[in-house]
Amino acid sequence: MSLSPKRERRTLTWVVVESGGIDHNLEMTDALFARAQLALEENGEIRKQRHILRTQFDDVREKLRLSIYESASVRSEIKARQDNEGRGSPRRTT
Repeated sequence: MSLSPKRERRTLTWVVVESGGIDHNLEMTDALFARAQLALEENGEIRKQRHILRTQFDDVREKLRLSIYESASVRSEIKARQDNEGRGSPRRTT
C-alpha cells in the first residue's frame, strides 16, 4: 500500500520523535544559541544605525528640496525683474 507524500512526512516525523528525537550535543547547542543571540544583537544594532541614517537622509533631503525651491524662486524673481526692465528674452508679438 502506497502512502501519500504528506502521510509519509508525518510518519517520518513521528518516527524521529518516537525514537527520542535527535541527540543534541549540549556544547553544540550552547554554541548555536550564542551565535543566534549575537546575530539578534547585531540585527538590533543594524536597525538602530539604519534608523539614524534614515533620519539623517530625510533631513538632508528636506534641506535639498528647500534649496531647490529657493533657487527656483530666486530665478523666477530675476526673470520677472529682467522682463520688467526690458532686458528679458524677447516676447513674440504674433
